[in-house]
Amino acid sequence: MDARKEEDRNEQELVDAVKPLLIQAEKILNETQGMVKGADPENKISNKAKRHMQAHKATPEEQRLAEALKVMVEEVGGTIEWARNKLDSFPKAKRDLGPLLDALGRTCFSFLLKKK
Repeated sequence: MDARKEEDRNEQELVDAVKPLLIQAEKILNETQGMVKGADPENKISNKAKRHMQAHKATPEEQRLAEALKVMVEEVGGTIEWARNKLDSFPKAKRDLGPLLDALGRTCFSFLLKKK
Protein backbone atom coordinates (compact mmCIF):
# COMPACT_ATOMS: atom_id res chain seq x y z
CA MET A 1 0.00 0.00 0.00
CA ASP A 2 2.89 2.31 0.82
CA ALA A 3 4.26 1.88 -2.72
CA ARG A 4 1.00 2.99 -4.33
CA LYS A 5 0.39 6.55 -5.41
CA GLU A 6 -1.51 8.48 -2.77
CA GLU A 7 -4.62 8.75 -4.93
CA ASP A 8 -4.63 4.96 -5.48
CA ARG A 9 -4.44 4.06 -1.81
CA ASN A 10 -7.41 2.40 -0.17
CA GLU A 11 -6.97 2.47 3.57
CA GLN A 12 -9.94 0.19 4.18
CA GLU A 13 -8.30 -2.42 1.96
CA LEU A 14 -5.16 -2.06 4.10
CA VAL A 15 -7.15 -2.46 7.32
CA ASP A 16 -9.01 -5.48 5.95
CA ALA A 17 -5.72 -7.14 4.95
CA VAL A 18 -3.70 -6.37 8.07
CA LYS A 19 -6.25 -6.65 10.89
CA PRO A 20 -6.61 -10.46 10.73
CA LEU A 21 -2.82 -10.79 10.67
CA LEU A 22 -2.44 -8.68 13.81
CA ILE A 23 -5.13 -10.69 15.58
CA GLN A 24 -3.41 -13.92 14.55
CA ALA A 25 0.00 -12.61 15.67
CA GLU A 26 -1.34 -11.70 19.10
CA LYS A 27 -2.96 -15.11 19.42
CA ILE A 28 0.30 -16.85 18.53
CA LEU A 29 2.27 -14.71 20.97
CA ASN A 30 -0.26 -15.43 23.73
CA GLU A 31 -0.12 -19.15 22.96
CA THR A 32 3.68 -19.08 23.05
CA GLN A 33 3.63 -17.26 26.35
CA GLY A 34 1.13 -19.83 27.67
CA MET A 35 3.34 -22.72 26.58
CA VAL A 36 6.37 -21.21 28.27
CA LYS A 37 4.31 -20.59 31.42
CA GLY A 38 2.89 -24.12 31.23
CA ALA A 39 6.37 -25.60 31.04
CA ASP A 40 7.53 -23.52 34.02
CA PRO A 41 4.44 -22.49 36.03
CA GLU A 42 6.35 -21.35 39.12
CA ASN A 43 9.23 -19.79 37.15
CA LYS A 44 11.73 -22.14 38.79
CA ILE A 45 13.46 -22.97 35.51
CA SER A 46 13.38 -19.34 34.37
CA ASN A 47 14.76 -18.06 37.66
CA LYS A 48 17.51 -20.69 37.66
CA ALA A 49 18.42 -19.85 34.07
CA LYS A 50 18.43 -16.14 34.89
CA ARG A 51 20.76 -16.69 37.87
CA HIS A 52 23.04 -18.84 35.75
CA MET A 53 23.13 -16.24 32.96
CA GLN A 54 23.97 -13.48 35.45
CA ALA A 55 26.70 -15.63 37.01
CA HIS A 56 27.94 -16.68 33.55
CA LYS A 57 27.28 -20.33 34.42
CA ALA A 58 24.40 -20.95 32.03
CA THR A 59 24.29 -24.28 30.28
CA PRO A 60 24.34 -24.25 26.49
CA GLU A 61 20.60 -25.04 26.55
CA GLU A 62 19.89 -22.09 28.88
CA GLN A 63 22.00 -19.82 26.69
CA ARG A 64 20.15 -20.90 23.53
CA LEU A 65 16.76 -20.44 25.20
CA ALA A 66 17.67 -16.99 26.51
CA GLU A 67 19.02 -15.94 23.12
CA ALA A 68 15.97 -17.30 21.29
CA LEU A 69 13.57 -15.44 23.59
CA LYS A 70 15.62 -12.26 23.25
CA VAL A 71 15.59 -12.48 19.45
CA MET A 72 11.86 -13.22 19.41
CA VAL A 73 11.02 -10.23 21.58
CA GLU A 74 13.36 -7.92 19.65
CA GLU A 75 11.98 -9.05 16.28
CA VAL A 76 8.34 -8.73 17.33
CA GLY A 77 8.98 -5.39 19.05
CA GLY A 78 10.90 -4.08 16.05
CA THR A 79 8.18 -5.17 13.65
CA ILE A 80 5.53 -3.45 15.77
CA GLU A 81 7.53 -0.21 15.76
CA TRP A 82 8.09 -0.48 12.01
CA ALA A 83 4.35 -0.95 11.45
CA ARG A 84 3.49 2.01 13.69
CA ASN A 85 5.86 4.20 11.69
CA LYS A 86 4.34 3.03 8.40
CA LEU A 87 0.83 3.81 9.64
CA ASP A 88 1.71 7.48 10.08
CA SER A 89 0.98 7.86 6.35
CA PHE A 90 -2.46 6.25 6.73
CA PRO A 91 -4.60 8.12 9.31
CA LYS A 92 -7.73 5.96 8.98
CA ALA A 93 -5.74 2.73 9.09
CA LYS A 94 -3.78 4.09 12.05
CA ARG A 95 -7.02 4.75 13.90
CA ASP A 96 -8.29 1.23 13.17
CA LEU A 97 -5.04 -0.73 13.50
CA GLY A 98 -3.20 1.33 16.12
CA PRO A 99 -5.05 -0.23 19.08
CA LEU A 100 -4.28 -3.72 17.76
CA LEU A 101 -0.60 -2.83 17.44
CA ASP A 102 -0.68 -1.42 20.97
CA ALA A 103 -2.21 -4.64 22.31
CA LEU A 104 0.36 -6.71 20.46
CA GLY A 105 3.12 -4.50 21.86
CA ARG A 106 1.79 -4.92 25.42
CA THR A 107 1.71 -8.69 24.95
CA CYS A 108 5.27 -8.65 23.66
CA PHE A 109 6.41 -6.35 26.47
CA SER A 110 4.73 -8.48 29.15
CA PHE A 111 6.47 -11.51 27.69
CA LEU A 112 9.79 -9.71 28.02
CA LEU A 113 9.08 -8.65 31.61
CA LYS A 114 8.22 -12.21 32.64
CA LYS A 115 11.52 -13.46 31.26
CA LYS A 116 13.76 -10.85 32.94
